[in-house]
Amino acid sequence: MSLKIERLFHPESKGLILSEHGDNPWNKLVARHAEQQGVQAISLEDIREELDLLVVVLPQTNPEKLLSKLVQHPPAYVMLLGREGQKDQANKFWADALSCHGSVVLGPSRIGMILPETATNLGGLSFTPDHGHLGLVTQSDAITAAVAAWASRHELGLRHIITLTPKDHEVMEQALDHMAQDHLTRAILLHIHELQDAREFLSSARAAAFTKPLVVLKTGRHQEPDIPSPLISSLSCSREQFIDKLFRRAGLVIA
Repeated sequence: MSLKIERLFHPESKGLILSEHGDNPWNKLVARHAEQQGVQAISLEDIREELDLLVVVLPQTNPEKLLSKLVQHPPAYVMLLGREGQKDQANKFWADALSCHGSVVLGPSRIGMILPETATNLGGLSFTPDHGHLGLVTQSDAITAAVAAWASRHELGLRHIITLTPKDHEVMEQALDHMAQDHLTRAILLHIHELQDAREFLSSARAAAFTKPLVVLKTGRHQEPDIPSPLISSLSCSREQFIDKLFRRAGLVIA
């Protein structure tokens, strides 16, 4: 497991940069969450240290100026909230500038990451779920919100909640490794609709499923991993059936 991932799941230093668009609906909600957690919104002039986690609300009026400041004090993780054009384009724009300085860029998503144990919620979910022993990793804000609401109704606590994009596949694999080794995480809920690297994902998922239940949540809309069609044809089954068999062979539970 990457030691750096600890700085994401247990950040000792956090910062928040709000959107410069005053009418941005995320500003008020995220700022309220931050104030409750003692995290202050910062400006360019306040960036004087390398934070574990920096949350940036999009869009930014002058992202180039912000990035020029961040490369001087690169955070371990930069979590983008909201939307700025296409997700992949926004991620690439920020990652191209920061990854060479050691920063990992996540998102953009609308929920980001929530750590109920420490009441950390710097995303767009209106409430912080109760602390418990379920880990949740998804590629969908809607699924994250639905599972969090379901868990709250049934008085089930969550330990880690993280919403990623398909471009964040390395962090997804590291998150699975982290939750697998975390003795306080008793089961992991996973929702994916696109895989960038099926081989690496299955390796991490298999290792996690060996230590605790790993449940894959299926919905009506998802994109299956890129599996060669001739291979699926040779098995006389549909793409969905093939993926189900692949996941079950790795020890994952399909729900």
